[in-house]
Amino acid sequence: MPVSLFISLASNNLGFAAILTLGGFLLGIPTIAALVLNGATFGTLAALLRSNPAFFIAGTLPHGLLEIAGYIFSASVGLHFARIELNMVRGRETNLNTTAVVISISIAIALILGAAAVEALVTPILVNSFCP
Repeated sequence: MPVSLFISLASNNLGFAAILTLGGFLLGIPTIAALVLNGATFGTLAALLRSNPAFFIAGTLPHGLLEIAGYIFSASVGLHFARIELNMVRGRETNLNTTAVVISISIAIALILGAAAVEALVTPILVNSFCP
């Protein structure tokens, strides 16, 4: 069961990271919209679970730190792409630092895969132990 859960979580989260990155090719609008929607969803979940903060913390914090960091790296690449596009439209010099892009995407993938592993293997144990 944890392997199939890991695969499901990893593919879902990597898909979201791809939206954050590739959204930069549309002037960053999808990137920003996805970040706002994800933040709103997380905030709504926190508000709904405010009566049981231990459940919320156990269910989100262990994997959430890695996952959010991965999303930040993905979004930074997407916004970098958007900035390059805007510079091109304005006739300004553009500079794509491919090394930084590859490193950032690699870090994002590693963080998101790590988060999926923690969410599949550790989070259920924490949720069950803190909130039986």
